[in-house]
Amino acid sequence: MVFGMMDNRSDGEEKAGIESGLTEELLLGSNLNIRSIKISGCKQTKPDFVQRIIQHYLLKSNSTVSTSSTPSLSTNLPPNQSISINSLQNTLISLGDAVLKLESTASFQGIDAYLDQSSIHSESESDDVSADIFVTVNEKNNLLHLQSKVDSSTNLNDAMMSFQGSIRNIFGRGESLNASAGFGTKTVRNVNNSNTNLEISFVKPSLIHVETDLTARVFNRVMNFEHYSSYSVLTKGLEIEIESPYGLTTLHNEWRDMQLSNHKNASISIREQSGNSFKQ
Repeated sequence: MVFGMMDNRSDGEEKAGIESGLTEELLLGSNLNIRSIKISGCKQTKPDFVQRIIQHYLLKSNSTVSTSSTPSLSTNLPPNQSISINSLQNTLISLGDAVLKLESTASFQGIDAYLDQSSIHSESESDDVSADIFVTVNEKNNLLHLQSKVDSSTNLNDAMMSFQGSIRNIFGRGESLNASAGFGTKTVRNVNNSNTNLEISFVKPSLIHVETDLTARVFNRVMNFEHYSSYSVLTKGLEIEIESPYGLTTLHNEWRDMQLSNHKNASISIREQSGNSFKQ
């Protein structure tokens, strides 16, 4: 992650960066008008997704959309509009927050966001300063990600072998489709005395609101406790998580089938819970 200020002039041009008369004190104390957000490096990613997140955090930082007397230099912002921010410091902090949000989608190797120093100049009729923002995204080469592991830290007296795969940035807006399968080592010896976990999830970042993420998950789990008790549990369900600035909201529905292997040895509480049930 890189963000800050840079001089975007070519080698043959004068690289003064900031107009003469624009002192550091004046720049730090002036309102900053962002005239355009210029995005490059997008292959699978939709540029409007990156722009939406950058623009959201700029506006969030005590800023407003103002009307300019001249057309915007980029089609990223509506004609005759710019984003007015109360300080250069807030601009750089907002760019950092936007970059962290984009990188949280796991779709990028890195993102560079710069305030173009060569574009900074003072407005003729006010003390405001205007500039352009350049954003360069570096997407991950492999959209398909696979991994496997063995987890022995389980309370099921059975080590779990798991395989996971994910497809990232499916529709170009940071979405991911994930699948995982876990099998107990006892599956190899006895398929009827095993623990299994199958799960598919879909993640949609920035749903409606930039800071609201949706995760939908379906699962099928078999938990076998017959090695020290007398039952096994089959669980199938759907889980939806919505994470927003107001917190985490979860909707959980599952169907459970508890089967007894030895009805005589089962405790009263296990017998009462056996059979099919629905939980929310």
